[in-house]
Amino acid sequence: MSSDGPMSGPRLQRIDAHDFTPIHDDPVRPELDMTFRLAEGREVYGLYDGTILLAVLCAAYVTQIPHTVAELREWSLPLGTSVVFYSVWSYCRGAGHTIVQFARTHMLQEHPNLEHLVTLSPKTTMAHDFHLKNGATLLSENAESDTYEYPRS
Repeated sequence: MSSDGPMSGPRLQRIDAHDFTPIHDDPVRPELDMTFRLAEGREVYGLYDGTILLAVLCAAYVTQIPHTVAELREWSLPLGTSVVFYSVWSYCRGAGHTIVQFARTHMLQEHPNLEHLVTLSPKTTMAHDFHLKNGATLLSENAESDTYEYPRS
């Protein structure tokens, strides 16, 4: 992650309830409110350039890899053994890629024993191409979603 200096480039920052106004822009899971996103075992991150929000990523620590939002809700725990990126969106080209990479690095530093870094992705060509382009592999195709796994290193 970058420092907070004025010319330091993009930085990853955890978003709390006070910074949550852009959540209504979520094109992936607009039905999920801030109570869901900030519940125990779940976090939201923003990629910022100064005070400008470039991208948002929602993550959950889980005990099992979910295939549905209902399973994500049920299996989220602060000490989960895996992390699931369940929503990512950006406001400028390339910021989605950058926030995924920054979040992956951050989470592995904070939780070095994570077993899996996966997604709960919509079944779209855009999501498929995005994750494969960013180094993930398709782990499973499910009725409601697809799961991609990112490498630990």
